[in-house]
Amino acid sequence: MLHFAYGSNLLLSRIRLPQRAPSARPVTIASLDGWRLTFEKSGTDGSGKATVGPALGGDRVHGVLYDIPDREARWLDDAEGPGYGRQTVEVKAAEGQLSAWLYMAKEQALDPLAVPFSWYRDLVVAGARQNRLPVAYVDHLASVRAVEDANEERARRMFGLIGSGYFSL
Repeated sequence: MLHFAYGSNLLLSRIRLPQRAPSARPVTIASLDGWRLTFEKSGTDGSGKATVGPALGGDRVHGVLYDIPDREARWLDDAEGPGYGRQTVEVKAAEGQLSAWLYMAKEQALDPLAVPFSWYRDLVVAGARQNRLPVAYVDHLASVRAVEDANEERARRMFGLIGSGYFSL
């Protein structure tokens, strides 16, 4: 089954890290209608991470479908940590409705006051741009309030995944 990525795993250099899913192969972009993306998942570093949840109205989450070998999907489970659980969803792609699995924050890992670090938000934005997600959606992601990470080494390393010549939003 395909994996629907909507957060930092949108960025190919992030999902293909050796401890994640180095053989991940992007298949197509897709959307999840009736859902919304938030940064309310509390990360182990104290910052907000992306999650999705059902929404009222016309909300939609855009993302990319990856083909990931089963062995590497287990590595990705470990990298995502215990605060996320897998859920199977139906997504809309150019090819039609497809089944995929995604990570959704567990109830106990949610914090409505969580704020992402700027490097995390920018990984999500860079991945959205890389996959040519709708411009208005990318602009919305870029407008998410973020804070600077006090761990400058981690921030430098994460910004490095985006590539040389990248300037923070």
